[in-house]
Amino acid sequence: MLLRLKSKHIALIILLVTILSGFPAVPFLSTSSLATAYPEQITVISTNNPQTSQTITWRMDAGTGGCHLQYAESSSKHPSPYDVKTITVEAANLVTADGLIHTYSSTINRLKPGTSYFYRVGYGNIWSEWRTFITAE
Repeated sequence: MLLRLKSKHIALIILLVTILSGFPAVPFLSTSSLATAYPEQITVISTNNPQTSQTITWRMDAGTGGCHLQYAESSSKHPSPYDVKTITVEAANLVTADGLIHTYSSTINRLKPGTSYFYRVGYGNIWSEWRTFITAE
């Protein structure tokens, strides 16, 4: 009886054999991504200077090119399109036995101490909800 394997299973078997043999992993073998099309696991991480900078990380299957981090000082209930700044962020790809993970990380600098900011992550028409953080005083 013939065993029918899907291409992702074959890629995982090859990846496992490569890892167990001691050869470096080959990133192009994995065709599946563990991330979704929408931003997830969005986290604000304090930097060494939390009064003037914050790091935003997330995971997302953007497919092509980079994602974006948009932010603005929250002087009102919603950010004005004229006040929003955009940072383009390239993916850090991590190959695991379960598939490819696209992670993103960007540090926002030159923020005002003790100030509230809106931010969101995504690309094209796919964005997270606007969220907020406050810098340290």
